[in-house]
Formats: sequence, C-alpha cells, structure tokens
Amino acid sequence: MLQDQPIKILLNDNLNELWPTKQDLINELHHEFPNVTFKQGYTESEQQIHIVDADATFGIPTAKIFALNKKLKWVHHPMSGFELEQNHPIVLSKVILTNAPNAHVVPMAEYVFATMLSITHRLDEHFKDQREKKLDPTKYLSSIKDLNGQNLGIIGYGEVGKAIARRGYGFGMNIFGLSRTKPLCKSEIATVWPSDHIEKLLKISDWIVIAAPLTRHTRDLINTHNIHMIRKNAHVIVLSRPHIINEDALITELRKGNLAGAVFDNLENKWLSDSSPLWTMDNVIITPHTSSMSSNLEKDRFDIYRTNIRRFITGEKFIRVANKTLGY
Repeated sequence: MLQDQPIKILLNDNLNELWPTKQDLINELHHEFPNVTFKQGYTESEQQIHIVDADATFGIPTAKIFALNKKLKWVHHPMSGFELEQNHPIVLSKVILTNAPNAHVVPMAEYVFATMLSITHRLDEHFKDQREKKLDPTKYLSSIKDLNGQNLGIIGYGEVGKAIARRGYGFGMNIFGLSRTKPLCKSEIATVWPSDHIEKLLKISDWIVIAAPLTRHTRDLINTHNIHMIRKNAHVIVLSRPHIINEDALITELRKGNLAGAVFDNLENKWLSDSSPLWTMDNVIITPHTSSMSSNLEKDRFDIYRTNIRRFITGEKFIRVANKTLGY
C-alpha cells in the first residue's frame, strides 16, 4: 500500500561521515526522494525533537529517544550486527528493523586467507629481507606451513562464515563451524555444531576465526576459563567484533607462549594505547578494522538503504529485515 501522507526520516547518523568515499549522500537522497523530508539529528536534543513525528530513522535510536516516538514504523541500521540496550522498546514494538548484511562478505572472507597465508608463508620476514637486500632461501627451509589438512574453526556460521568455509575447503582444510540457529549438521564443506559445542571447537582447531555478531549470546563466548582449551599451535583471528573473545585473556596467552599467534581486525577499545604489548609482538597482526573496506562496500550498503526507502514509500516488503532479538 502506498504511503499517502508526507514521510519524515530522521537521520541519527551522518551518512557523509559514515560513507566518506561517496559524495554528498544527503543531497542525493533529497534529489531522489523529493517527497521525503530528511531531518539531520546528530545530537540528543535534536533527536528528541524530530523523533516525535518521524516515520523512520537512519540509525537505531537509544531506548530513551525511541520511547518518544509517536508514529515510527521503520528503523534502518547501516551495518550488519548490532547490540541493543537491555530492554530496548524496539524489540517488542511493531517497528521494523532492517540492516545491511552481506555487503562485506567477500572482502572479509578474503582478508582471513590473506592473513593466514601471510603467516604460513612468513611473508613479513620475506618483505624485511627484500628491504635489506637479502636473499637467503636456506632461512626458510622446511618452515613454510600448508593450510591443507589443518582444522579451521569458524565461530559464527552466517554469510561471512560460509564464505570463509568455502575458501577454506578450496585450500583442503577441515572446516568446523558454530551456529546458534542451526542444529548439528554436516555437509561436503563443513561440520556445523550448535554454539554449546564451543569447547569442542576450541580443542580441535588450528585456526579460530571469530565471525559472529556481538550479541548477549556471543559476548565473552571465549573467556578466561575456556581460552586455555585452544591448542598451543593455534592462531586466533578476531574478524567481526571484539568482546566475543576476552581480549586481556588472549593477550595473556600470547605473551605466555600458549598460542601461536593472533590477528586483530577489531579491538575492544577500537584503538590501542601506546603501551599495548600487541604493537611489538612478532606473532600478532593488527589492522584498523579494514577487512571489509573493499571499493564496493559503501555503494552496496547505501544501495540497500535507498532500496528500502523506495519500498517504504510504495508499501512493498523491505529487504534485509533484521532479527531484533538475535541482533543481526
């Protein structure tokens, strides 16, 4: 059914800052949807004013702001996973929540193998040798490791997890996954367990990739108790979100030599302090949450949003409707 009244959308987040490689997205929306009023509300006071008669929001309002709405029908979250405040009123409301999954799937899956191969082929040392004008093949004799035959454990067997699994299968790895929403199953590519098999996965994996969204079910899934179950020769790749593995405990195990290494594309405090031991650890790779930053990411996420605006106007079903309880 077509919207027969003027539509007002509150922009809680700044699109131009969120997707900076695009041009002026707000003006682009104004041009494409001239009958929609887009109100920018980046402060709490602005949001309190505009949420009252908003039909939709870009960005999930806080529970306090959300409670002020009178006619809200749709909220769009511009990323994939999300963690709502406890007892957020959106959960039990009729407001539809959409998000932007899948745009990041390919680059994140490829990032996993870029880092794994960098480690197994000791590329950092090769690059150092190159800069120092040294070519000594005997240094690497019998030290390059194969991914073939190793066990790859994927925590979060969603779209990113499946993409990682397909690539791992191509390398001849044994794939094991954890999924909160899937029962025990086995396919040609992977064996997938429910999330209560976390300890079993930790014990058998040579590589552990954290690809799950951060929710109340995944927070601290790998903690100070079960982190000791990870093999001494294993590597941990923190891909999707921090806080799923206890970062302090992980650093402690690395410093003790109880883990072979780790890759961090996400950190608990986003940025490291200058005194963090991770900066100088030879068995650690750190990247500033860039695993998903392909040239197509921002366009794909914006296209999901503009598609849903169009569907909101025409009364069609939304794409990418999120599960408000599960957090993705």
